[in-house]
Amino acid sequence: MSEANPSEKMNIRQVAAVAGVSHMTVSRVLNNHPNIRESTRRKVLDVIEELNYRPNLAARALVTQRSRRFGILIESSYEFGPSQTIRAVEDAARERGYSITSASLGGSQMEPIDAIDHLTAHGVDAICVIAPRSSSLTTLRKIHLNVPVLVIQATPDPAFLT
Repeated sequence: MSEANPSEKMNIRQVAAVAGVSHMTVSRVLNNHPNIRESTRRKVLDVIEELNYRPNLAARALVTQRSRRFGILIESSYEFGPSQTIRAVEDAARERGYSITSASLGGSQMEPIDAIDHLTAHGVDAICVIAPRSSSLTTLRKIHLNVPVLVIQATPDPAFLT
């Protein structure tokens, strides 16, 4: 196998060249496509490990139009309950290949609409709102978001039940 320059970030085409397959085959292996021979899968995975290749999430997001990122809007991260909820959401997201971007309203000058703009500017696929008080949802009730919204609060809110 060829030697890789350690300062150079590997890309899928370089992995394909070293493995002797097409870049589409590498993509199929990375996406766990069922129609790949086990010997080919193993060869590609070995090269990925040898080269310490990590998929470019920005490139993947461009192709799939999905960022594999959730946004979390928190009224206050200093309270015990929300902190534990954030940790649980982040753990569950990571297990499924997602990352988290958060915006906290507690103690900052950020308005709810600014926090939502911040999260959507990062291309989140969904937003989880951790709202200990109903007042946290006032802005969300007034705007239309193009992503799914999960609201976590002590009492149900009929505006967010489907």
